[in-house]
Amino acid sequence: MKNLYYLFILSFLLFSCEEEVPPVTYTLTTQVTPEGAGTITPSSGTYDEGESVTISATSSANYNFKQWTGTGSGTVNPLTFKIISNTNITAEFELIDADNDGVTDALDKCPDTPAGTAVSSEGCATSQLDTDGDGITNDKDQCSGTPDGESVDANGCSESQKDTDGDGVTDDIDTCPDTPDGENVGVNGCSDSQKDTDGDGVTDDKDQCSGTPDGESVDANGCSDSQIPSYIPLEGLLSWYPFNNGITSDLSVNNNDGSIYGGVTSSSDRFGNSNSSYYFPGAQNSYIEVDHNTSFKNIVDGFTLSVWYTYENTNINSRLIEIGNPDNNQKGFTLNVNKDSKK
Repeated sequence: MKNLYYLFILSFLLFSCEEEVPPVTYTLTTQVTPEGAGTITPSSGTYDEGESVTISATSSANYNFKQWTGTGSGTVNPLTFKIISNTNITAEFELIDADNDGVTDALDKCPDTPAGTAVSSEGCATSQLDTDGDGITNDKDQCSGTPDGESVDANGCSESQKDTDGDGVTDDIDTCPDTPDGENVGVNGCSDSQKDTDGDGVTDDKDQCSGTPDGESVDANGCSDSQIPSYIPLEGLLSWYPFNNGITSDLSVNNNDGSIYGGVTSSSDRFGNSNSSYYFPGAQNSYIEVDHNTSFKNIVDGFTLSVWYTYENTNINSRLIEIGNPDNNQKGFTLNVNKDSKK
């Protein structure tokens, strides 16, 4: 009996020594940045010390997995490691930018931007945009805002956007292309040198007699016989200056054309006809000069000079017209206005 008791005690002691010691466990926690950019599987858990754990990162639309940070790090996905402590791991994701233009694909309206090209906030380079929809990209379009439906050239310019001759009238309404530089034009883009209003064959800039009747022959000044006033004596006429259209041409056959100096400007005549007289501002250097011409040699005993003018108050003497003398290269005569006598 005593022997049985000892055996029981021994068996109990042996049994107690064989009980398992509880294992050490650790927790796994994970985060995703930016929020909503992806998921981690498994996202958390409790594991025995030394246990091998594998976690996998899955990206959401428009994102790519970038790297692991925290207790575990690296770019390998899935990530396998042995857990030896409480572990916190973060999966970092980044927006996709397939063409590397600095604008992520989710916002990029222009994929495949050429490398190194500056882009807008929508990821578009000028070579990818056609803002006015004319078929020419912005980087080549020299005429932005082309009206809808208008045809354009290789520079993206329609006729309504071009002014080829630089006269201020666009090509679509310019009926006189190639206007000479500096000439004033009308609404149709035509200067006087490009128009022949009365159809007499002499352009308006040279035509001293506008409104020539149809079919009548004209001289170089655009004047027919019916347009020369009957009070102008043609016999012995050396020069005649009607100043029509603001021109100082001589309408006689002698071509003693005048040149303007100083501040002389075209004005209305005594009948109210525009561009049919000249205004002299009263300065000594404002006058009309007629160059030397052999026709003045015919002046023997004298000549008649007829001038219409109106006088305004002035404090200086003014010359109006100087006509040269071909023999001694001096002025033949000068028409002056005297401030004292007013004549």
